[in-house]
Amino acid sequence: MPQIDTPLLLDILLGLVILLFVPFGVRRGVAKEAIVSAGILLGAILGERFGQTWGAELSARFALEQGAATFAASTLLLFGCAFLLGYGGGAALGAMRSGTLSRLTGGLLAAFNAALLLSFLLRWIDEFLQQGAALDEGILGEALLRQSDLLLLGGTGVLLALTVVGWLVNAARSRRQPRELDGSLIAGMPGRQRPVRVASAADGGKYEPGIEPVSRSGRFGQGLDATSPLPAGAAFTHSGQGPAPWPGAGQATVAINGHDRGGRVEHAPETQNDDTVWSAWSAATSDEDSARTEATDRWPVASSVGVTDDERCAVCRARVGARDVFCPECGATL
Repeated sequence: MPQIDTPLLLDILLGLVILLFVPFGVRRGVAKEAIVSAGILLGAILGERFGQTWGAELSARFALEQGAATFAASTLLLFGCAFLLGYGGGAALGAMRSGTLSRLTGGLLAAFNAALLLSFLLRWIDEFLQQGAALDEGILGEALLRQSDLLLLGGTGVLLALTVVGWLVNAARSRRQPRELDGSLIAGMPGRQRPVRVASAADGGKYEPGIEPVSRSGRFGQGLDATSPLPAGAAFTHSGQGPAPWPGAGQATVAINGHDRGGRVEHAPETQNDDTVWSAWSAATSDEDSARTEATDRWPVASSVGVTDDERCAVCRARVGARDVFCPECGATL
C-alpha cells in the first residue's frame, strides 16, 4: 500500500494557500493589498503583546490549557486585524482604477501577505501548542517556520524595488505629458478675437431676395379677414370687397377655395340663431369698436350651431374637421 509523504503534502497545501491569495491581489491592486499588509503586521504585534494576557483570562474562565488559550487569543487578534482592518479598509476605499503594473504588484504583494500570515500562524503553533516538529520537515514549511526573518527582509527588499520602479514610471509619464500653465498668467493674457469680416468688392451690388409668403390652399386657405364682433342687434352690411361670408336667398353657394358645391341653393342663416355677427375688420372702425368694447361690460356669447351627422356645418353645409371650433367658410361657432 503506497504511503503518503506528509511533508510533501504539507508543502503542497501551503503553496496552494499562498497561490489562492494572488488572484485577489491582481483584482484589488497594490494600494488595497498594502492595507492588508498593514493589518497583518498590526494583528501580529497585538497578538505578541496581548496574547498571553487574554489567553490567561480565557483559560481561567473556560478551563482551557494555557498554551491553547494563548494561541486562540493571538490567532483571533491576527485574523481580526487582517480581515477587518486590512480587507475592510480596502473595501472602504471604494472602486479604484488600477493599471497593469499596479495589478501585478498587487498579486505579488498578496502572495507575500499570505506567506506572512502563515509564518506567524506556524510560529505560534510551534510556540504555544508544541507541534513544530511535524511542520519543519518540508521545504516550504521549514522556510515559513524557521526563516520568517529572511521572509520579512526579502519582502521588504522586493517592495522597495517595486516602489523605485513606480517612481521611475511616473516620472517618465510626467515628462511626456505637457506641463500645466500658471492660472495667473493665463488670466492676464487677452483672449483671441476673430477679426470682423468686411464685405469684399465682389459682394457689392448683390441683391438678397426676401422671403415670399406662400398662400395656403384648400380648406386650410385664408378665409375671412381679421374680424371684430358687432354689438347685439346691429345689421351686417357687405362692403362689396371680396366674397360675402354667406350667400343670400336664391344664390348659389360657392366655396371660398374656388370649388363649386354643385350649384346647391341654400338660405342665409337667421340672425336669431347666432347672436354674434362678424364683419370684416378695418382700421377706420377700430377706434369706434374699441370705445364700444370698453363701454360693454360683457360680450354676448354666441350660441353653438353644431355639426351635422355627415360632418358639415349646420349653417352653410361646408365640410368641417374634428378639431374645428369655427366653420372655415362662414365663421359660425361649431
